[in-house]
Amino acid sequence: MCDTIAIINHGRVIASESKDELLARLDYRKLRIAAHNVDLISAPTLLGLGAVIAKDGRIEIDFRSSEHSFEEMLERVKSAGIDVNDISIIEPDLEDVFVHLTAAP
Repeated sequence: MCDTIAIINHGRVIASESKDELLARLDYRKLRIAAHNVDLISAPTLLGLGAVIAKDGRIEIDFRSSEHSFEEMLERVKSAGIDVNDISIIEPDLEDVFVHLTAAP
């Protein structure tokens, strides 16, 4: 709908960029995995990645897309012996960018 998005904080324009440029400011992704055999204790590879078990029983791994590819993360999950039933990636949206840019230091 628009070419440029401006973010204003306390009456000052703090960003004025395309949607893609704004989203690129946040370099994190969350991998969510549904699996039968969720056992992080016996999967040190996942523990080393900071994997946690969410309330819904899924494995969640936060990673930086500039440091790790989706394929690399999936390979680490497979090498840990996790039988994946479902997998998804959660990426930041414009609200996440707004909150990040306007958060108090």
